[in-house]
Amino acid sequence: MALNILIKYFVAIRIKILIRNNMKKYLNSFKTGFQKFSHLVADLVNLVLLGLVYFIGIGLTSIIAKLSKKHFLDLKQEGKDTCWFDVKSDSQDIDDYYKMF
Repeated sequence: MALNILIKYFVAIRIKILIRNNMKKYLNSFKTGFQKFSHLVADLVNLVLLGLVYFIGIGLTSIIAKLSKKHFLDLKQEGKDTCWFDVKSDSQDIDDYYKMF
C-alpha cells in the first residue's frame, strides 16, 4: 500500500516536471515570437515616419527653394580660380577682438 502511494507521488512529481518544462519551452517560443513581431512593427513604423519626414521636410523645402530660385550652395565659380570667399571685415582695433564678450 505504501509503495503504491509512493509510486503515485513520484509519477505526479514527474508529470509536474514535464508540464513545467513544456510550459517553459512554450513561453520561450511565445516570447521570441512576440519579439520578432515587435521588431517588425518597429521597422514598419520607422519606415513610415522617416519616409514622411523625408518627403515632407526635404521635399517641400526643395520645391519651395526651386520655385523661389534659391541656391543653398554656391557651386558656380563664374571665372574664379578658387572656391574661397573674401571676408569683408570691419576695421576694428585689435583690442576690441580680445574683449568681445
